[in-house]
Amino acid sequence: MKTLVVYFSRTGETRAAAEYIAARLNADAFELKRAEPYPADYRAVVNCAMAEIRGGALPELAALPDTSAYDLVLAGSPTWCGTFAPPAAAFIAGASLEGKRVGIFCTSGGSGLANMPRDAAKLAPGAAYTAPLALRNGADTAAMDAWTDALSNDPKK
Repeated sequence: MKTLVVYFSRTGETRAAAEYIAARLNADAFELKRAEPYPADYRAVVNCAMAEIRGGALPELAALPDTSAYDLVLAGSPTWCGTFAPPAAAFIAGASLEGKRVGIFCTSGGSGLANMPRDAAKLAPGAAYTAPLALRNGADTAAMDAWTDALSNDPKK
């Protein structure tokens, strides 16, 4: 099973989780970047992200990974306003995920997945979603181990 881990990370928490998951699955990893980076100031990032989320705007990405060679695509994001950070949403909406196994994971300070499973299904309705993973502060290696083990043992692979 060839796996790709795609993620957006602002503070490094989601990056650390994505790198751990990629290493566990011997997967390729791809970090999403906005074509125009978010401002450095935290309050400015929040204002920008809130405007994108409320307006349903998906930012232009610097690049999209080619998912054609992968059986399983894992998409990671911090939980922002109860959903994906806009760059992660832009990836899910813009990537070729039709008929692929897709797993979503998030890092958060406590809000968990919130609306992410519902929103992912709207962004890429043709994907076959696996059970999602919510990580509190991205450091739960036991949860990541259990999730990656379940993905590896899924009979649908």
